[in-house]
Amino acid sequence: MPQEFTIGIIIHNSKDFLLLRHIPGHWGFLKDIQFPKETKEDTARRIALEHLSLKGIFITKDFTIKESYFYMKDGKIIHKEVDYVLAETNDKNISLTAKFTDAKWLPYEQAIQLTTFKETKNTLKEANDFLRFH
Repeated sequence: MPQEFTIGIIIHNSKDFLLLRHIPGHWGFLKDIQFPKETKEDTARRIALEHLSLKGIFITKDFTIKESYFYMKDGKIIHKEVDYVLAETNDKNISLTAKFTDAKWLPYEQAIQLTTFKETKNTLKEANDFLRFH
């Protein structure tokens, strides 16, 4: 079975989380492939800049969570694993690439409602719990 491994980034400011509407229509977080010799943090910074034009992000060192799921691509079942990092920014000004149709900064209660998939809801809950207790 084909597998994909990516790095995801949960971006927040002091009170809101950034959710992105992906081209297929679901709401979730930014994620993309990790290049050879890149750290997770380097990948997170690169994809925030490439896909959102977001420069000023601060990676939370003590947070990481993995998401694993299956989806269909070109008639094949793909097993995807995402390693997420948590990042804070003071800049809410973003520019979306063609991979996304919308973006929203939302407080946790609204973000958890808008998030499409169960796995992503669980990831958001873990990030929110981490922020509440650290």
